[in-house]
Amino acid sequence: MILDGKRVLVTGGTGSLGGKVVRALLRGDVGRPAGITVFSRDEAKQNDMRLSFLNRPAATDEVIYANSQQILNFRIGDVRDYAAIRAAIEHADVVINAAALKQVPSCEYFPVEAVQTNVIGAANLVRAIRESGARVETVVGISTDKACKPVNVMGMTKALMERIFAEANLEVPSTRFVCVRYGNVIASRGSGRGFQPAAVMVAYPSQNVSGWRPISPQPATKITDHRATGSAARFPASK
Repeated sequence: MILDGKRVLVTGGTGSLGGKVVRALLRGDVGRPAGITVFSRDEAKQNDMRLSFLNRPAATDEVIYANSQQILNFRIGDVRDYAAIRAAIEHADVVINAAALKQVPSCEYFPVEAVQTNVIGAANLVRAIRESGARVETVVGISTDKACKPVNVMGMTKALMERIFAEANLEVPSTRFVCVRYGNVIASRGSGRGFQPAAVMVAYPSQNVSGWRPISPQPATKITDHRATGSAARFPASK
């Protein structure tokens, strides 16, 4: 399969989307990687993720548990830090760039911070691959629907990330840079404000209450992390 034997680095791997990508990789949805490295700046979330894989709530988690013991690694770092990202990509075959500031209001109030992570972070990744000579085959940039004709800072910075990765295909021809976009995901920690959903949850997931209530005459569309993250891992691993 696509990622059999590949060493995968997931930046922002402890985020809502990044965490789902890691679980999909551990399940073997697109093959069994030789290694998975979670790269993020939050040591507490890394510890929580590590412990969550040790506590198997269901028998169906056996594969995830086994793989987490054998191939999962954690690395503290920030895409804003060029030295940190350069060290992290040294042994990676595939990089999934899920590190981002994606709360629309936060990005509006702190635009420079959004630029530092979403734009400079992407540029640092490209620069690290170019200057280190690392044999990274593919970089997948996780973008957003708000990058299309952007009207807010989050969308603008993600559109710039896409341009940086598109240009990187010329700058670093030995690595393939691709981008995928996803929209608002219910139960994620992203930019849900201002979202007009076809259905809403009747209670918060933490209350263990499920159920959807349509707010339009059309059939409700269930938007989940699992479905949103599927495209992030289904790509050709090399040119």
